[in-house]
Amino acid sequence: MIYKKLVAWYRGRPARPEAMIDRTCPVRWPRLPMSTFHAMSRRDIAVARPDRAAKAISDEQEKEQRVEDHQPVRREPIFNAPTIVLVVIAVFVIVHAIREFALDYDGQIEALVYLAFIPARLTETNGALPGGLTIGLSTTLTHAFLHGDWLHLTINSAWFLAFGSLIARRSGIVGFLALFAASAIAGALFFTLINPNGMLPLVGASGAISGLMGAAFRLIFSAPPGAGFATLHSHPMAVPRMPIGLALRDQRTMTAVLIWVAVNLAFGFGLGEMMQSGEIAWEAHIGGFLFGFLAFAWFDRGPGYGDWGVPMSE
Repeated sequence: MIYKKLVAWYRGRPARPEAMIDRTCPVRWPRLPMSTFHAMSRRDIAVARPDRAAKAISDEQEKEQRVEDHQPVRREPIFNAPTIVLVVIAVFVIVHAIREFALDYDGQIEALVYLAFIPARLTETNGALPGGLTIGLSTTLTHAFLHGDWLHLTINSAWFLAFGSLIARRSGIVGFLALFAASAIAGALFFTLINPNGMLPLVGASGAISGLMGAAFRLIFSAPPGAGFATLHSHPMAVPRMPIGLALRDQRTMTAVLIWVAVNLAFGFGLGEMMQSGEIAWEAHIGGFLFGFLAFAWFDRGPGYGDWGVPMSE
């Protein structure tokens, strides 16, 4: 009986004029759920339920504001650097910690003999040093992972974090590691050129880091005026690599290069002793720097002037 009455009422209900809204219509239409309002555009809401459109929009805006207010504040990471750069620094620290805390005096000497670079290995033929030519060649790279003390490690890591991050973002992991290794080897070979029969061990990543600095010089002075380092860190692919021919003629670039070389030569001629900073391997610095500056195009995956339609050769 109730069902029949409901059907009769439904069939006999008055038609709803299109111009009428809910409050004037004699039949109260079912209320739309709020989820329907959120799924509809604001224009559709206004057409379908003009009496509730404003409230729905207001509720939606209030909800969005509450969500925004409760969003956690996004914090920048402590070390905003590529992972590969942090990994290499961690290797520096681990290697030095092992030498300091896990090896006795004899073990530390043996580590220097087999891991530090000694120029005489490549120039002597009497086999006075253990390992021969094989160890001599391998130490052109392994010496970069040894450091004299914690201060030496800290200073190198700071420079590496700055310039290594820039080049890693620009060249990618493979190009970055290849440039790091090649610059370390170039620094060791230049050190041998100046000290052909030297017995003093060469340790530290300074030569490799200098190569990264030399590569960065091809980019910093090619950035828009006033941008430079900041632009390279935020948008590493937005700056074209300066061709070597132009870099050798560019006044700003060559001024910076000459100042950098002069400072290292000053350390080589006694400034380091005057400052009581100990022995500075300026030869490795200059060798690594010149390699990175001249050969950066081989390791860079970013654009050069030629990619921007400027006909200049590397």
